[in-house]
Amino acid sequence: MNHEYIQKNGLSAFLERQALRIRILSGLLEYFDDGRSKAFYCRYCALLAPEQLGEVQGFAAGLPSSLTLKEKSKGIREFLTQIANTADIETILH
Repeated sequence: MNHEYIQKNGLSAFLERQALRIRILSGLLEYFDDGRSKAFYCRYCALLAPEQLGEVQGFAAGLPSSLTLKEKSKGIREFLTQIANTADIETILH
């Protein structure tokens, strides 16, 4: 899939998308990792399109500050799962 994207859009565009994924993942890990979500966030940031991850970023930014870190992390994991299911993306490792 990455190879096809690079052929169609060029290496520069691919690297920009990867940098965006990394920035979003870094933010999730810095502000919403409850100690149990690192692998989950990493997997989903690798599988979802940057546009979908932008939706997650917006969702996370809109979470009430009154929620605990555990509650925020749970909400983000549920939102990530919902997006993956809607896009028919398989997230289970074989």
